[in-house]
Amino acid sequence: MVIFTHFLSNDVRQSQPLQVDTQGARTMPGSSKESTKPAKTIDCIGLYCPEPVYRTSQEISSVAVGEILEVLADDPASESDITSWAKYSGHELISVEKTKAGFRFLIRRTA
Repeated sequence: MVIFTHFLSNDVRQSQPLQVDTQGARTMPGSSKESTKPAKTIDCIGLYCPEPVYRTSQEISSVAVGEILEVLADDPASESDITSWAKYSGHELISVEKTKAGFRFLIRRTA
């Protein structure tokens, strides 16, 4: 797993910066609130690196292409890990929201 984490940290692809909405959620430019209902939610609260990003990578295949996976995590490293994983894997990170419990990620499966 160390190789996987190291590989993600060396990702050089360019991405658009996330926009911050009035509630503090960061969203990708051009994403709409109406189309962000998750098809599946995975709860990674209480799990630490690399478990949230690992489970996300396993569970993304359980939703159809175009559908959204919601990931709940409280590990501080999950913010950068899941953001890097989404960029690396080519899936669309729709939003990252900081909540009382930790983070809420919305990821659209692209392939």
